[in-house]
Amino acid sequence: MANFDFAQRLQAHAALLLDRQQSPGALRTCCAQLFDDCEALGGSLDDHASDLDCGRALSPLEAARCVLDFQRTTTLLRAVDAGLRTCMQQADTVEVLYAGCGPFAPLLLPLLARYPASRLQATLLDVHATALARAQALCSVAGVRDRLRPSLCADAARVQLPQALRPRLLIVEVMQRALEKEPQVAVLANLLPQCAAGALVVPQRIRVSAELADTAREFDPARHRLRVPLGELMELSAASLATLGTQLGAGRIACPSLRVPIDAPEGLDLILRTRIEASPEDVLDDYDSGLTYPAVLKNLGRIRPGELFHCHYRLGPRPGFELQRAGPM
Repeated sequence: MANFDFAQRLQAHAALLLDRQQSPGALRTCCAQLFDDCEALGGSLDDHASDLDCGRALSPLEAARCVLDFQRTTTLLRAVDAGLRTCMQQADTVEVLYAGCGPFAPLLLPLLARYPASRLQATLLDVHATALARAQALCSVAGVRDRLRPSLCADAARVQLPQALRPRLLIVEVMQRALEKEPQVAVLANLLPQCAAGALVVPQRIRVSAELADTAREFDPARHRLRVPLGELMELSAASLATLGTQLGAGRIACPSLRVPIDAPEGLDLILRTRIEASPEDVLDDYDSGLTYPAVLKNLGRIRPGELFHCHYRLGPRPGFELQRAGPM
């Protein structure tokens, strides 16, 4: 049964998060209220993660808490709304697939009331049945259940979509920084070929690059950061999958080698930076979100000028980048 108060609050949250004039403080408060409102309309959330063939699936509780990463939630929600409006210029009804929706479906639930069921139909996909049930219940309480197709409880990196389902908008955010641990690459590689031709993806592009950095300066406002760019390791997008796809069956993706400049300062750490271009206007960069904190590769030890590192991206249960020291110049 629909709850008028919840539906109104949900629409108010959406209006605020989509308003680009709002302050970070207001956005943070709004995301906290969105979490509280969704949490209050059900029982406790399961805190058991799932280790899958292609990476770790967050527990329903962990997935729900991602809402509190307010820059992440705001940026991706705005990109989804922009994607919906673009798709609606191309088709009377937009089919949306939300993979890894979690129990709150936060990147879509606040938007559903803004578009009639005649223009938008969404399929929720999650590996955890309890998360799907909670997300469906929230849609019912919000009075937007008529926007939902039958949900899919499955591993998004393995599922075969119903033949009649050809999404025009694919929402996939199942990642951690530097594309480690979670199955973003495998999920996108599986689902995108099953979408409509030219389908939009949110986020549209993820870039992981390597740099040397003086990590002692990173958080000291009195000192300028010292970084030495080494190059981009991977761009993950609909366009790049055409070239990456041939390597997926091998369980690893070759990445460019990295050469440390001969004049690079000593004593720096090698870090991996993540840039998430949710849409052309909506970007998460260094420290904007937990997803874009640099990953420091301490296991490589002391980095010396002139060294060469070979790199690949490992698929499977523990996805992530592996760098191997090849030797000096």
